[in-house]
Amino acid sequence: MTIRQLRETDQSEWIRLKTAMWPDADPEELEEELPAYLESGDARLYALVAERDSEGLAALIELSLRTQAEGCLSSPVAYVESWYVDEDVRRQGLARELLAAAADWARHRGCAEIASSCVVDNDTAAEVHEKLGFEEVDRLIHFVYELAAEG
Repeated sequence: MTIRQLRETDQSEWIRLKTAMWPDADPEELEEELPAYLESGDARLYALVAERDSEGLAALIELSLRTQAEGCLSSPVAYVESWYVDEDVRRQGLARELLAAAADWARHRGCAEIASSCVVDNDTAAEVHEKLGFEEVDRLIHFVYELAAEG
């Protein structure tokens, strides 16, 4: 497999990977998000994919540049916004290859750290992070308080 930057022609496969990761995601909203990750998009966002030898994509990692992230001591920080590997190609080193390519991108933007997160009950994601050298630094519980409309 080849690790490379996301292309506009990857749209349908990129949406497939994203909805495999987040089944409730709206494909139309994802479509609107795609241009920001392309080469001519937002310079603070970047997406890499693993291209199958036959056809289609097998994995993705999406990054952003942040001024800070939990547990990080430097700025800017590369942040893993999403990371997914198709089940049929897991445990073959793709996550490691994607992370290595992401690290190159981050270093070239002055980053000394990459931060990431996963939901508390995603044991698979936590295990992958730990195996690849990430260190757990914190656990958060997020809350939402909905405001009633004035009226």
